[in-house]
Amino acid sequence: YIYIYIYIYILVLVLVVLVMLFFFFLFILFNFNFNFNFFIYIYILVLVLVVLV
Repeated sequence: YIYIYIYIYILVLVLVVLVMLFFFFLFILFNFNFNFNFFIYIYILVLVLVVLV
């Protein structure tokens, strides 16, 4: 059963990374002047998600 939890954890991490990349590309496409606070906010959000999992 431990392997199942590890597998789920890896899947969640991959999904989080994909979502992060998606938002990153959207941000670049729609807003060319870089707002670094946005990236910090996303990064904190991802860290919180990882901690919760």
